[in-house]
Amino acid sequence: GVTTGFSQTLKVVGKGWRSTVSCDMINLQVGYSHPVDVKLPTGVTATQKNPGEFTLHSHDKQLLGQTCANIKAIRPVEPYKLKGIRIEGQYLRQKVRKAAGV
Repeated sequence: GVTTGFSQTLKVVGKGWRSTVSCDMINLQVGYSHPVDVKLPTGVTATQKNPGEFTLHSHDKQLLGQTCANIKAIRPVEPYKLKGIRIEGQYLRQKVRKAAGV
């Protein structure tokens, strides 16, 4: 981790949901009535790929994982429509809705 470092890509999935990265702050607009600002701890940096995807970089693997977990907890993935904040490559299983009674 010292020479290359660790990175984790997070995706924001939902209609009209987006994220913006500026310095050590991540601004998330994920369906709440207000935007959510996340301050990154020292040692973690972020880069923006597009409005629905950003990457966190750090030399400390534990700190990086905890930061990702804190961001994911803001809007966990919903099991029916799979909307939420997820890590790229994360396995998700979509639940089937209840069928109409016959």
